[in-house]
Amino acid sequence: MEKAVEEAYRATEGGDGGPFGAVIVRDGEVVISCHNMVRRNTDPSAHAEVTAIREVNKATPYSGMCHHILLVLLLCQ
Repeated sequence: MEKAVEEAYRATEGGDGGPFGAVIVRDGEVVISCHNMVRRNTDPSAHAEVTAIREVNKATPYSGMCHHILLVLLLCQ
């Protein structure tokens, strides 16, 4: 979750989007970490979790995502 917190801060500090971070984990290892990119990409679907899924799909075939865990965090300030 620490990486998700870092990503949430990156989203707000960079003006990319709301304070959301997401990580995808497999076998205890972080595969990808992302943050909300709605403002930066001017894409209302670029939420942290959607961005993370898009990024991991670039590196991992869809059929290989069965044992991944998606963690999403909202940073309340």
